[in-house]
Amino acid sequence: MNYRDHTVKYAAERGWEHVTASMALGTTKVTVDEFRKGKKIVVATFMDVDALKENWSSYWTLGHYDFGDGRHDRIEAVQSRPGQSRLSLEQALDEPA
Repeated sequence: MNYRDHTVKYAAERGWEHVTASMALGTTKVTVDEFRKGKKIVVATFMDVDALKENWSSYWTLGHYDFGDGRHDRIEAVQSRPGQSRLSLEQALDEPA
């Protein structure tokens, strides 16, 4: 399962509403997924890069969250790593309603 499919499934399991917008930039497909739960918003951007020799599918690029209570920041990783200072995409989607 690629990063995007994993994220969409992960968010749905946690009760997030989901909207997608896609566009092509040359041979690169860019997909922006917006997840909403109450006042909380998480946005994730993924790329399908056909030009890469590796078999990348929905390559993760960058995201952002705004929880509607003053907490907001960039998201730089799908899953958390030791020593990471910012929330991962999964941690942002773990936020309760």
